[in-house]
Amino acid sequence: MAIYSTLLLAILALLAMAIDITAFFMLVRAIMLWKEIAWLKPFDDAGKNLVYRYSEMIDRSWYRAMKRHLATKGKLLVGLVALELARLLVTGTANLL
Repeated sequence: MAIYSTLLLAILALLAMAIDITAFFMLVRAIMLWKEIAWLKPFDDAGKNLVYRYSEMIDRSWYRAMKRHLATKGKLLVGLVALELARLLVTGTANLL
């Protein structure tokens, strides 16, 4: 039984790490929209595809609920809030185990 809980904790840890990585690239993209910073450009380029796909998923979900599309900054903000809520849910679940 302990092996299952250890496996579940490892999966939850990987999920939390994936959420953190996505949030990092979303934050970098938000900063780059506000101000061009030369040393953040490689990070922005590396995470561009991930941020684009996640932002479009957020926009589609928002459109289904509200019948409006979000602006780019709105996609990033709502996406970051959703990621942080997901991170709270994952870590809360891991703490219960």
